[in-house]
Formats: sequence, C-alpha cells, structure tokens
Amino acid sequence: MADGFARKPRREKKLIAKNRSAHHEYFIDETFECGVELAGTEVRSLRERACQITDSFALIRNGECWLHNVHIHPYSNGSIFNRDPDRRRKLLLHRKQIDYLDGKLRTRGVALVPLELYFNEDGRVKLLLGLGEVRSCTTSARTWPSATCSARSIGLSSNVAGNRPFSFRRAPMCDRVPVCV
Repeated sequence: MADGFARKPRREKKLIAKNRSAHHEYFIDETFECGVELAGTEVRSLRERACQITDSFALIRNGECWLHNVHIHPYSNGSIFNRDPDRRRKLLLHRKQIDYLDGKLRTRGVALVPLELYFNEDGRVKLLLGLGEVRSCTTSARTWPSATCSARSIGLSSNVAGNRPFSFRRAPMCDRVPVCV
C-alpha cells in the first residue's frame, strides 16, 4: 500500500440505548442484529443518545418486521424535518430471518424484544433483537416467607415476623395471586 492510502482504524460499537428490563421479563433464546430504517434527523438525534426503548416490541406484519413504541426525541435543530417521535419503524432483516421469526412467533408466549440500540463500527444504526419466551409466575422469585405461610395456615391475618398485612409483589404478566412454598 502507498503511504497516502492507509486504512483508517475502525471505530468501536457506540451504545445508544439498552433495554434492561428485557432480561427480567423474558428468557432470551436467540439474538438477531438488524438495521433500522430512519430519517436523517432521527440519526442526528440518536447521536445525542436521545432514545428510549424500554417498552418497545417488534411485530411481523405482511412479511415485514416493524418496531413499535420506540421514542426517538426530536432533533433540536431539525425544525420541520423532524418526524413523529413515536412512529413505527421498519426493521431490515433478510427474508429467511423474517420467515424463521414468523414461524417462531406463532407459538404462544414468544415475543421479539429489542435489547440494544447502537452504532456499529461503520457508523450505522443497528438493533439487537431478542427472541424471548415470557417468564411465567412459577419461574419468578415471588414466594411467601415460611413464617407467613405458617401464620396463614393457623388463621392469622398478618405477617408474624413484621406484624404487618400481607403484601403482593408484581411479576410480569401475572395476576396478584400469592404462592406458598
């Protein structure tokens, strides 16, 4: 190579947003990296890390993969070119990947969950999409203390150790039903 044509060093992955609650609500089996179809002002806004993907999800409709409930804040200098911050965005996947995911999503309790939104080494916006199975009530850490169970079995209406009423902790996708172990 000539001196003037040396390759530039590659940049590293730059994280924009991470969905921390996804691993608590789902068992992530597989992950897929996909592109996101964005407008220019949305990319500029993402460079400022102005994005929220906590309550987002992906669906497959008419052979296309769509990302819903992602909030990309409007670009501060965008004026009339800013798009709706909560619009649905198309995900860029290969046809075989979309068909595979469509087949997996037909089973009950499986969902496509966005895990991370980032800029890759080439400066393109990528989304790490997880194929997750919803955690059920029995697999969550929602159990009664042994003192509470014994107090309930003898007819007491309060917690023996803390002398306060029973409390319920919410688990994802479950009703408020106590479980004694």
